Amino acid sequence: MPAITANQKIWIREVRDACDSLDDLKRAYQERIVYLAMVRERKIDSSAVILIGNWEAGSNAPLEQFQFNFDNKFNSWLHNTPEIIDGKWSLSGNQIDVKSASFGYKFKIIRITKEEIILLDMDSALKFKAKRIIN
Repeated sequence: MPAITANQKIWIREVRDACDSLDDLKRAYQERIVYLAMVRERKIDSSAVILIGNWEAGSNAPLEQFQFNFDNKFNSWLHNTPEIIDGKWSLSGNQIDVKSASFGYKFKIIRITKEEIILLDMDSALKFKAKRIIN
């Protein structure tokens, strides 16, 4: 499972190492254990693990900064202001669906690596690139 290994390295760097208290560290490990159990029990698609994390696209993209969480929550920001909070995302093949109370997006994954993703907005036919944000 190379995607899990890559995701684990990102989790260590971005989540575990960012903890600044023992309580924060405990919470991070508890959430990680739940996530890994979901992958093992196939409640989350193991191919989706590479999406987990924070991403930043250019200003021409429909989403400027966005985040895929392990529990299928989705958040986005426009000019550092929250845009979508606690939306939901799902992956089917190479299509990502994002839904919230006021927004809905469908993206086709053109290419993805652990550092970069290229998406096609299915509604506007706009292709854009986002880079992983390393905290």
